[in-house]
Amino acid sequence: MITISNLKKTFYYLQKNGIIDTYYAVRERFFARKSKLYPDRNYQFVPIDENTERKQRERVFEKAYLFSILVPMYETRPEFAKAMIESVLGQTYANWELILADSSESDVVEKTVSLYKDERIRYVKLYKNEGISENTNAALRLAKGDYIGLLDHDDLLTPDALFEMASCLQRSARDAEEAAFVYSDEDKCDTDGEIFYEPNIKPDFNFDLLLSNNYICHFTLMKADLMKQLGFRKEYDGAQDYDLVLRAVLYKKPEDVILHVDKVLYHWRCHQDSTAANPRSKQYAYEAGRHAVQDAFGSFLQNMHGADNVVYSEKDVFYVNNIPVRVAHTKHNGFYRIIYGNETAPDIFTVRKDIGIVAGSVKKQHKITGGIKDKHGFCPYRGLPAGFSGYLHRNALQQDCEQADLENAQIRNELNEIIAENIKSNLNLTESNELIFAVAKENNYRILYDPFFHV
Repeated sequence: MITISNLKKTFYYLQKNGIIDTYYAVRERFFARKSKLYPDRNYQFVPIDENTERKQRERVFEKAYLFSILVPMYETRPEFAKAMIESVLGQTYANWELILADSSESDVVEKTVSLYKDERIRYVKLYKNEGISENTNAALRLAKGDYIGLLDHDDLLTPDALFEMASCLQRSARDAEEAAFVYSDEDKCDTDGEIFYEPNIKPDFNFDLLLSNNYICHFTLMKADLMKQLGFRKEYDGAQDYDLVLRAVLYKKPEDVILHVDKVLYHWRCHQDSTAANPRSKQYAYEAGRHAVQDAFGSFLQNMHGADNVVYSEKDVFYVNNIPVRVAHTKHNGFYRIIYGNETAPDIFTVRKDIGIVAGSVKKQHKITGGIKDKHGFCPYRGLPAGFSGYLHRNALQQDCEQADLENAQIRNELNEIIAENIKSNLNLTESNELIFAVAKENNYRILYDPFFHV
């Protein structure tokens, strides 16, 4: 849809990236309206019906997790605050607490909250505004829940949000698995909260995609002891939730899982002051995000190579076995790219011991013909014009994948030797794509898709 916010984004993109890149970006926006390669082209949010809502309210859970929802608030417009609070009050899952930490200079938020008498709503007045991270920490200290989630003061939860999260956690518990955190899909809504668009249909957990972009974002519930252990860091204000998730991935218990509910449970409201609608409203957030990725990735590499073998320089570059590694912004706000030395396979394999195969896209006649593949061997971007970034820019982002096109890929030498041993020990096996990727995963190697990689 053409909106004022989209026009503003296009103008800013032109200023940042120039005419040629903007030409491709505008062409892609029109192309996306008709192409099946973009799952959001005919999106319509469908809320649960009355019968489903009734059944959810009647459901008795084996374990009724208490969910704490933290909302830092500052001069929140009354209509936004009311809609946010009522979206929580309308949950079909009832075991929650809503903690509102108000750092406003005026009493506008306090007056709005005073209209609600539900004991599950807990309001705290902060007499000093110390920024989003410290204000959220103030709410976090009050949380009593088993899992804790974040809700922006102007956004909305769907009525079944907590029910779906509780159901997912219960299914996991039956499998004797405990979740470090669980996240859902999301979409955007207009200022009035009536029109829903641009759904973010997310994949299951993908480490390298998370390093490229905070695709997890909303709505997330994290194990309480993990969130309280990590807390929010003031130096990452604007990207404090991204920083938290990155560290949670690194410091969670090895046996804890990360779960995904593949359903839109969160509406991100777009208005003039929101990051969703105005890319210039929080430019500092994108740089904070880059620093969060750099910090987390540096810790990840130190765990892999040993702290003494990862050397930091003064220019946002660190070295692993003398190979420079840096985190860079991409053309799109909030999206990042890790640059490994000269971007050759040997450099990537040296820095990342966990990667067994690195693959790039395959292009012919100005179109994508291969590259990243799903578990069925299907390339989701096949037919996409070269120069287009795909749905939510994912064709242009580094990410882990199930399979890839070997026409533009390189395999780690150690993995090649394991593949050869598999064939030698079983003469019925022949070298094939399926065998190669199966052996890689069996030996705990990641398959990295890098759209800029070339053999």
